[in-house]
Amino acid sequence: GKNGMIIGTPHLSENTYKLIGTYLNCSLLGDEATIKRRRIQRNGFEFYFMTYGEPVLKTIQLYMIESELEQCIGRTRLLREHAVVYVFSNYPCKQAELKTEDYLEKVL
Repeated sequence: GKNGMIIGTPHLSENTYKLIGTYLNCSLLGDEATIKRRRIQRNGFEFYFMTYGEPVLKTIQLYMIESELEQCIGRTRLLREHAVVYVFSNYPCKQAELKTEDYLEKVL
């Protein structure tokens, strides 16, 4: 029943995503299999995120990150208790109210 705060995005090792991708026979070669800042759409939001261009690797990565964040949010028992969870992450969850500010544009 208490408010909570989650800071950060729970990324796993790149080797983890690629190991699962290998099992699923996706391509691990070329530019699409490297992590870059890309504009993506997920959960009704469009945002920049460090991810893969290869669709299977991207899906694996985003699924695992989203699962961890949902688990963290769920630990506050929001369905049974009146509480607010603040998530400071560059990955928006399904119920998120997204507020973005591109701090890189403000650098001299």
